[in-house]
Amino acid sequence: MRYDLTITERFDALITIRATQQRRATIEATLGFALPQPGRSNGDAARTCLGVARDEWLLVAPVAQESTVFTQLDDAINGDGGIVVVMSNAHCCLELRGAGLADVMAQIVPLDLDTSAFPIGAATRTAFGRSSALIHRREQQFDIYIDTTVARYGRVLIEACCGK
Repeated sequence: MRYDLTITERFDALITIRATQQRRATIEATLGFALPQPGRSNGDAARTCLGVARDEWLLVAPVAQESTVFTQLDDAINGDGGIVVVMSNAHCCLELRGAGLADVMAQIVPLDLDTSAFPIGAATRTAFGRSSALIHRREQQFDIYIDTTVARYGRVLIEACCGK
């Protein structure tokens, strides 16, 4: 079967936040929204935060905000109980949209992507073909955060699963 998906490669500001639970309130005050639980997402109009683990989050923001957001978070944590790392050059986002999206993704990842098991707002690290990725389900799309060194492989894999 042939699927007509749109694949857009996006380069966002990607900032990893690792922190103890004691620093959580400080980070939330700095961001202006609550940090999500692992496997979920939260954010505001411009930024999305993905819960990666109990003490780890990936903040996705516009590139123009990277320096400001990094400095604000780094100053808030101040090396005490956490760390903030810019990952923008290491990862990119493959944004997938279109009919048959779940069918194509099911060929690539070992997850149940039915909305009952992986609802809108869900996020998880998983195998992605012969690589790995952080996958975030949004309203009408999947965002796949993948290492830039394998982004071309990811695109080719998706296209092959689409029947292109």
